[in-house]
Amino acid sequence: MQATLPKAFTDAQAAYLEIFTATGKAILDSASQLTPLSIETVRGTLNDAATLATTLPGAKTPQDVVTLNSNFADALRDTATAYSRSVYEIAAETQSTLTSLVEAHVAKVQETVQEAISQATAGAPSGATTVTDFFKQFAAAGASSYEQATKALRQAAETAVSRSVPTPAAPRKAKQSV
Repeated sequence: MQATLPKAFTDAQAAYLEIFTATGKAILDSASQLTPLSIETVRGTLNDAATLATTLPGAKTPQDVVTLNSNFADALRDTATAYSRSVYEIAAETQSTLTSLVEAHVAKVQETVQEAISQATAGAPSGATTVTDFFKQFAAAGASSYEQATKALRQAAETAVSRSVPTPAAPRKAKQSV
């Protein structure tokens, strides 16, 4: 039993290192998607603003100024909507990846705990069955509590997402002067 204890610690350290590395990779992958998206969005917005700035002085009537500004505002709204949708998709993908990593890690930890309890109770004297049964029930209750909490959190997250998904804005009609 003493030979398995150091191995259990080594295995636990390896598992934590593995999840730490995978989590870091998922976060960096997300950042590597967000950075070019943000740069391109800013670049496009600056180009649109520069176009407006060069076109605006050539407007002949106040209606032309209003039309140019309205078109710029519409393009800006569309850009912001597309950007927020892309960010949401990247965030949702990252969240899904991190959730999978954590669930796999927790399952592995639960399995390790069950194995440790089985190994510890295997050599227990015959009168210790009450104590060993307690440890097994304690571990099962912990796993059940985790599953229930995970289910509740997943439902809460799905509800929050369904209420916060951006919907396309209705196109605004330009005001007609009378």
